[in-house]
Amino acid sequence: MNLKKRLGIAFVIIVILPIAMVMISLDFLSAYLGDSFKRNYEYEGGTLEIIANPMNVVNRMTHREADQIVQYADERPEDLENERILSGINDKLIPMDSFLVVREDGEFIYVGKEGMEKSLEDILPAYGSNISIENGVYYGGSDPLLIKQHDYISDDNKEGSVFIVSKVSVILPQLKSTMRLLIIIGVAILLITAILLILWLYDGITVPVKRLKKAMNELKEGNLNYKIESSSKDEIGELCDDFDAMRIQLKDLVNEQISREKRTREMLSNVSHDLKTPLTAIKGYAEGLLDGIAVNPKMQEKYMRTIWNKANDMQELTDDLSFYARLENDDYALDFRETGIGEYLKERADDVLFDMKEKGFDFSFENLLSAEKIVAIDRKQMKRVFSNIVWNSVKYNDKEKGEISVKLEEDGDFVKITFADNGPGVSEDALPHIFERFYREDTARNTKTGGTGLGLAIVKKIVEVHDGNISALSKEGEGLTVIVKLPVKLSK
Repeated sequence: MNLKKRLGIAFVIIVILPIAMVMISLDFLSAYLGDSFKRNYEYEGGTLEIIANPMNVVNRMTHREADQIVQYADERPEDLENERILSGINDKLIPMDSFLVVREDGEFIYVGKEGMEKSLEDILPAYGSNISIENGVYYGGSDPLLIKQHDYISDDNKEGSVFIVSKVSVILPQLKSTMRLLIIIGVAILLITAILLILWLYDGITVPVKRLKKAMNELKEGNLNYKIESSSKDEIGELCDDFDAMRIQLKDLVNEQISREKRTREMLSNVSHDLKTPLTAIKGYAEGLLDGIAVNPKMQEKYMRTIWNKANDMQELTDDLSFYARLENDDYALDFRETGIGEYLKERADDVLFDMKEKGFDFSFENLLSAEKIVAIDRKQMKRVFSNIVWNSVKYNDKEKGEISVKLEEDGDFVKITFADNGPGVSEDALPHIFERFYREDTARNTKTGGTGLGLAIVKKIVEVHDGNISALSKEGEGLTVIVKLPVKLSK
């Protein structure tokens, strides 16, 4: 679940859930309050009416007794002087926290609650106050009352008033406590909802962030193997995945740097070895000349020629090193020209044909193109490719009659140049490494073959710069085949 959806759900929950739970609680409390009023006051009205207009509730609770009093006052006023009848009515009012009062000519003839006479003298309305028995009048104060009045004339022409006095203070605390309980429940619901949402969001946001922080600290300490696993598919999970991808990339870069440093150390070791061999020879033959060992002109010439050859080997090594370094650092400028590849390779084959015969090699070139193909090449560097591959075959050939063939043919949008020899071949383990710099099988690194170990590495770099590719096939004892592919520019 993504972070946007998670926050949206959290918003909906924090709005909808508390409202729903408060409504359920309100419904429960309303039922409880209505049942309480029905049980205690025989009130049949709705709960919302109790909360919205408690005075009306108090008024309606005594409406039957009020109707009975009106009937007595209008039809049989003498009954309002009958204590038995009045006590019967009052007994019905008592459970509803109300009581009956009858007054004639200013004198109380009946008070349904003892000890109330004194306090009622000042608050009961006078005869003829036009107070309705149906609605009554509210009297505030420390002990609020609802007073309902009905006036009548007794049989002996006295001005009489009958009152129903209801204590409002008994009902209002119930309403207040109910509202207070509702508020407490609402606050509790909000708190519980908030806590649950915080825990949910904490698990979805804070926990992954802590894992990410730990991974960053591990990375800072150099531990590139610490893997962070995202447990969600949201934005934070994607961030964790991106961080882990960065860790892997950084680890690869570090490993590549370590590998490069290792190759550099190997290169220095190899260069030292390859320089040491001719230098030792030069030093030895020079000492021979200085010590007078070469006593005749023929021997002196032999020593001098050996020194010259070894110096040439050193120059070849330094030239190859310099050129390879430029290729590695992209510090070179090639002169690409559109060239007919068939004609060009024929010239290169003719260049080496005489030397091959002198060395006793059977050399052949075969052009299988149906029509001349044009490629964009640097003629000088492609000549280096041709020479390096051919002379590499010559150098390592151990057969009495060496054979080297070059074949040119079409391969889709490429031309394929295949160099094949009948030499000792390359082992299966060594084959993937023959285009690496300074790589030579141990048996080949000897004074007989010599060389810089950069020949095929340079070839690979040049071919790749020409947007081509190079590969090799071999079986030990069955020769080596090198395949160079170059992209065709246009056809004649």
